[in-house]
Parts: sequence; C-alpha cells; structure tokens
Amino acid sequence: MPLETRNRVTCTGCALLCDDIAVDVQFGTIQAVHNACLRGSKKLLPHASKQLLKGPTIAGVAASFDDAITEATRLITSANRVVIAGGTHVTNEAAACLVHLATKIGATLAVPNHEVHLHLDRAIEARGIDFFTLGEAVNNADFVVFWGANPIDLAPKLLVRTAFSRGRYRQSGKEVKKIAVIDDLPTPTMERADIKVLVDNQDHARVLELLQFALSGQGLADPIVKDLADSMQGAEYCTLFIGEGILNRQFLHEHPAFLEDLLQLVRSRNEKHRAAMLPLFYPWNAAGLMHEVVNVAANIKCIDVEDLPSFLKKGDVVIAAGIDLASQWAGITTSMDATIPIISIDFKRTPTTDRSSVVLPSTAAGVDSDGCATRLDGTVIRLQPPVLHGAGRKTDAEILREMLGRT
Repeated sequence: MPLETRNRVTCTGCALLCDDIAVDVQFGTIQAVHNACLRGSKKLLPHASKQLLKGPTIAGVAASFDDAITEATRLITSANRVVIAGGTHVTNEAAACLVHLATKIGATLAVPNHEVHLHLDRAIEARGIDFFTLGEAVNNADFVVFWGANPIDLAPKLLVRTAFSRGRYRQSGKEVKKIAVIDDLPTPTMERADIKVLVDNQDHARVLELLQFALSGQGLADPIVKDLADSMQGAEYCTLFIGEGILNRQFLHEHPAFLEDLLQLVRSRNEKHRAAMLPLFYPWNAAGLMHEVVNVAANIKCIDVEDLPSFLKKGDVVIAAGIDLASQWAGITTSMDATIPIISIDFKRTPTTDRSSVVLPSTAAGVDSDGCATRLDGTVIRLQPPVLHGAGRKTDAEILREMLGRT
C-alpha cells in the first residue's frame, strides 16, 4: 500500500487546535507528522502505540462493550453519589453528553480549573470583557502581551501564529508587531519578547497598578512599566493573553480584585484604540466543556477536580472521562478510598485505567474519529481524522449516549 499524505489535519495536542498539520498514512496507521510541534506530534504519532486500550474490561478482565456498559450503569445507579471528572479532553458532542448525564442522574461535575472559571465569570459580570479571535491577533494586532503566560511550553505554536505570522493588515509580520511578556520567571517566551517585565515576589498587582497610573497620564511612568505603557499607548490593536501565572487558585485567592482591575484597564484602552483580552486554558477542549456547563449552570453542581479527595466518600462512583487523574493531579487517586469504583473512558492505558473497575476504550478524537471541538478563542472546529478507527471501537460520544440510554 503506497504512502499517502493527508493535509489539513486538526491537531488536538492543545487548545490551539492547529488545522495546518500534514500526516503520512500507510496501512491505516500514521507514519510521520509534518508541521506539528512536539506536543502535536506526541498526540498524533502514538496512534499505533502498544498503550492503546485493546478492549473493554471489568475489574481488569476483558469483556464485551455491552457487558462493560451494563456494569458501569449498575455502578452508577447503585451509588450514593456520582462524580464525573474531566471533560476537557473529549469532543463537544461528548461534553454535551457528560453535562446531560450529570443533569439526568444528579451527578457532580469535577472540572479542572473550576474555581478559576468562577473568578473569571464574576470579573466579566462586573466589568464586561472584550474578546478577540486568533484571526484578529494575526491580521490586526500590532502589540501582543502575554501576562503570566508561557505558551512556548504549553501551546508552542501560539507565539508563531500570533506574533510572527504575516496578517492581512500586518503584512511584514514581526517587523510591525511588538511582544511583551510579564511573568515571575525568565521563561522561554520572555526570551523572545521585545519588552520584558520580570515581576518581583509575584507582585503582579503592583505592576498592574503602575501600568494603570502610567496610562492615565497623571504623572511620569515608573521605569518598570515605562516601555510597556508607551507601547500600549501607541498600539492600534493590543491583544492581551492571560496565562497560568494569573489563572490559578492561589493567586486569585490572594488577589481577588486583579481580574476586574485588568478588565477595566482593557476597556479603558478601547476609548481611543482597540484592545482585547483572552484567557489561556490549554486542555484541547476546555472551552467546549465550559460552554456546555455555562448553558446549564443553574441545574448542575460543579467542584474543582483538585478537591476530589476531600469531596469523595464511601459509596461514591467516579466517571473519569478523558482524564488521567493519577498522572495529572498527583495524590488524587492515591488519597481516594480504594473501595470507590472508577469508570474510565479513554483511548490509551493510563495509571487511572489500571485502577478502574470498568474501562470503556474510546477512539482518539481528531486522530481516528471526527467530531467538533472549541478552540481557546471560542471558535468551533470540525476535526478531520487522518485515519479511521477499527471495528469494535466507539467514540467518546457514542459510549456516553449508550450510558445515557441505560440510566
């Protein structure tokens, strides 16, 4: 069978959902990946890996899909409480099923960064927000600011796509664009910045206060923020990415008014020029899950996934949907009661699937099955899988629909 190159593949390595990837396919498997970052290559290449789950299991013993879903349904219906964890690494269709299932059975959703989302929602409700799309950042922005963000490590192509790419109205690319980075540490992203603001003692609130004063024109700007303020004053279109240095529980507990003040700063810049802000959440479909959760916010209980150990009690059941609790949040599964059953839905073997009472293997969205996902800027992307999954495998949405039909 000849080697075939398939273009315009959407990568689910991170929330950028880059759709300019090419892959070489032969004998129904991916042989090589082109134009992807390391994260993207890692996501696409293990398609033929030995870590792929071979089939459903019940208590570690191979079973049919029908028997495994029947056992999962039995555990759910007999549980005192059901907690659904994850949802940021599944398709929009599966995320909708998760929320529907949680609503139907009265389950609790354990969402990554839930507390951060609550802080952000309150700030937006109080101040409003001006969002932008990645297309606007490429085509219009002449000043790109990363505040508490290190995308080179977590979304490697973001810097290339926004700051170094030529846009419709920025034909010379980086020659007419400036990059500023505000962070606690000299990150790889800061190394590539034109303006570097290294924050002392994580005092981002102090930097914001100095910047507000400098932009108000009421006096001389502090040297720490002078270049930043001058560039922001002269920018026609300023895009501000807020990252993990700000969007974390500890920082927002210590500085509860920071997001509101930052949103107010962005709004004030829109009086003469254009400025907009975009929070960075890196799981590839975090935006898709939050869209579904917000639609039914009044009918569902949510907690932060980091609070699972203290929340769970004997008699509970956990559904782990596209999430490896054991690897991503050290201590969650080890501190959980060993008698609490876990129902795992994933495409590969993980420490969590090894610990699970029921394992329901899914396809790898974007690799061997289609569906939709929501990019970090809110744009819905249709996934174009380069290969097709084999017989006997189901998508995450198909598995959840079957569970919905039996509960």
